[in-house]
Amino acid sequence: MTKLFVMTVEIDDTARVNTAAEQADAYLWHGPMLDRLPALIGRESEKTDHDVKARTADYVWHWPQVMEVENRLVLPTGFAVPALVADETQALGTMTLSTHRAMDHDTLVITFHLDTGKRRISPGELATTRAAVLAFRKQSPEHVVIPLLAAKLVSQGKLVEAIAEIQRLVALHPKEALHYAQLARAYREAGMGIAARRAARKGVEVEPKNAEAYRALGDELHRDSFGLDHGFDADRAGALAAYRKGLTFEPKNAE
Repeated sequence: MTKLFVMTVEIDDTARVNTAAEQADAYLWHGPMLDRLPALIGRESEKTDHDVKARTADYVWHWPQVMEVENRLVLPTGFAVPALVADETQALGTMTLSTHRAMDHDTLVITFHLDTGKRRISPGELATTRAAVLAFRKQSPEHVVIPLLAAKLVSQGKLVEAIAEIQRLVALHPKEALHYAQLARAYREAGMGIAARRAARKGVEVEPKNAEAYRALGDELHRDSFGLDHGFDADRAGALAAYRKGLTFEPKNAE
């Protein structure tokens, strides 16, 4: 008991956080705090609803407490700092929930802070608090969108900077087709269709069994030298061949 106890859980497959080609999405739930509340306040039950409505005596918390959950999201290489929502505080009946968002170097820290408030509450306050907690449980989790820096630069029209950023990622991971696909898109946005095709072909070369690499190649081949869909020198046959090749590796890939 004299030393800090730390438990680390590593999960291989989860829907709470996922990383796509151009952004990472994290969904943060308040469950770890709400699940520790007394059943009279935090659990949905018709019997409990009846008991709370019929109650005439004050409710006294057996263990008034302050609970805090700190979510730490380490930004992957190449991802930009997301737009931070301002700190906020909201009342859940007689309780108070505060949310703090800040950056700690390359780590996004989002902290949920729940204070159960005064120890003795009236029957009416108990009913209000219970209703607020149950309603809050049904709300969507906090959705954090962490954009890829290069994609953010492309959307801002900063194509030279975007291409330089992706080339940096290519240098860091030269055997990953993903960055060549990103590079191809940036070239295409700049109207450089020939360079886009060249980058997409390089992605297939470095990962010849990667379905996404063939999808990226197909995306560029069905555009012309200026990046226009089905333009004057678009290679429709080549695009179809690339898509079909990709499907041999991932037959259920909807893209």
